Amino acid sequence: MGMDVFGREPTKEKGEYFRNNVWWWRPLWDFVAQVDELYSEEKNANRLISEEMYHSGHCNDGVGLETQEDCDELLNRLGWAIEEGLADHREKEVKEEMEKAKQHNKFIEKQRKDFQAKMKKKLGKEVAPIKYPKEDLKKWEKISMQEDYSAHYPFTKENVEEFCEFLENCGGFSIS
Repeated sequence: MGMDVFGREPTKEKGEYFRNNVWWWRPLWDFVAQVDELYSEEKNANRLISEEMYHSGHCNDGVGLETQEDCDELLNRLGWAIEEGLADHREKEVKEEMEKAKQHNKFIEKQRKDFQAKMKKKLGKEVAPIKYPKEDLKKWEKISMQEDYSAHYPFTKENVEEFCEFLENCGGFSIS
């Protein structure tokens, strides 16, 4: 699944379409909304992204900024965040979180494999977890629920810059 962001009145090809899969989009959209909020507070400016738009922006329901003027202002705010080093800081922070989560998930994966081997021995054959006896399925789910999904959500300054190129030329946008 991905997030397709369409320009409302693009002036160049780069403003027609921007796409991220959900793993890339969520951290980008979180950053965009956080920058909007921080800039608004620091510069005593109106927010461009409401709470409702922020939450809807994680879905494919068509929200977005209506005009190029609003996109230019968001572009200005993202440019400010890049200049202030916020995008670099976030990239470093996310890479560290991802590495920590990946290490944690290796331990969880070992627990899964060990439990699957135990179930194969108990049941006499390999069985999909959904077919485990009820109590064993609960144990499997308890192990699986410990996975840290932050290992799957990357963030880069480069992705922010690509979104900025889109904003510069889109004439407003819709997240579909």
